[in-house]
Order: sequence, then C-alpha cells, then structure tokens
Amino acid sequence: MVVAALNKARAEGYTKDFFHHTLRRYYTTSDRKDAVTLSWDFMMAELRCCGVEGYADFQRATEFVKYAAEAGDGQVVPEACCILDTQYDLRVFKPRDPQCPTAPTTTNSYMKTVSRKGFHTWRYL
Repeated sequence: MVVAALNKARAEGYTKDFFHHTLRRYYTTSDRKDAVTLSWDFMMAELRCCGVEGYADFQRATEFVKYAAEAGDGQVVPEACCILDTQYDLRVFKPRDPQCPTAPTTTNSYMKTVSRKGFHTWRYL
C-alpha cells in the first residue's frame, strides 16, 4: 500500500512537470497553433481552467510570450483561458468578452482556476 502511494505521488509529480514543460516550451499563440497548443486549448476549455498553476504560467511560456509581443496586441492569456461564447462551437475558442485575452479578470476568464481533478482525469485518458 505504501509503495503504491509513493508511486502515485511520484507519477503525479512527473505529470505536473510534463504539463509545465510542454506549456513553457511549446505553447504558442492562436495564429501559430500546433498540436501541443491545440491540445492545451481543448483541455483548458473543457476543464475551464488556465494553465497548470493559473494564468501566470503563460508569462513563462516562451513561444507564447515571443509571438504575443511580436503581434503587439497586449495578449496575456490564450483565448482558451477565457469564458467562451457558447454561441460558437468550442473549437472556435471565441471569448465571451473580447477584452479577456488582453485584460483577463476573474469574471471574464478562468485565470486563477486550476483544475487538479481535471488534470488527473486527463492523465488517465
């Protein structure tokens, strides 16, 4: 029983590290979407969360920061972190509040929402 508990904690740590790594190294802006970014977007939209630890994760996402700065629009979170407009298909990632990607708040986004239970679910899929 103790071995199983220790391995579970270790597995959860590795999973969290993997999530951090993929977000920081590969996550990019919506105009440059790749498979990693799209996977993250679907996961965040479905789980209604923003990153691994919250919106600040995207300040350390090198590709996202680089291309958001190049675009010059002030984007600080991805559209998938925002509360999405239900008139559109989920795959569109259209924020209900158009200001959300540049000015996220707790009322227009999931900026401080971390879905640990959801990450555990995704880990086993």
